Amino acid sequence: MVTAVLELLVLVAEVLELLVLVAEVLELLVLVAEVLELLVLVAEVLELLVLVAEVLELLVLVAEVLELLVLVAEVLELLVLVAEVLELLVLVAEVLELLVLVAEVLELLVLVAEVLELLVLVAEVLELLVLVAEVLELLVLVAEVLELLVLVAEVLELLVLVAEVLELLVLVAEVLELLVLVAEVLEATFSFKILK
Repeated sequence: MVTAVLELLVLVAEVLELLVLVAEVLELLVLVAEVLELLVLVAEVLELLVLVAEVLELLVLVAEVLELLVLVAEVLELLVLVAEVLELLVLVAEVLELLVLVAEVLELLVLVAEVLELLVLVAEVLELLVLVAEVLELLVLVAEVLELLVLVAEVLELLVLVAEVLELLVLVAEVLELLVLVAEVLEATFSFKILK
């Protein structure tokens, strides 16, 4: 009986040991459960960190987008400056066109001035031609006067000839008178001889 009791006690002791082991195992399981909870919390933290990382990536992307927007704004400013430069170039081109037109107008004015100078020269030439025409008229008048003088000279020559003819006629008349006297003398002598 004692041995049986002892055996029961040993069994009880073993059972108690087993219970102790089970308690320890349960404690270990509790610890494992707590560790698992911690792991779950770590996983959630990791998920949060992943989300934070994604948010940070998004923020980096937003920063890059903002940089791109800044670059786009700078490009737009450059385009605005280019547009203003192009407007200035258009204005410069218009000013150059105006200057070209002014140069052409000046050339036309120079040509007009040259034409006016030519017209002045033509007017002077016409005045000279008028003077030449007047001189020619004077020369024609002089020629007519010379012709008249030639005619007068010829008339004078004719008058001289007429005067000479008249002188000859006077001489002839005197000769005739002498002849008449001679005839009378001859008649007188003949009549005197006859009377004797």
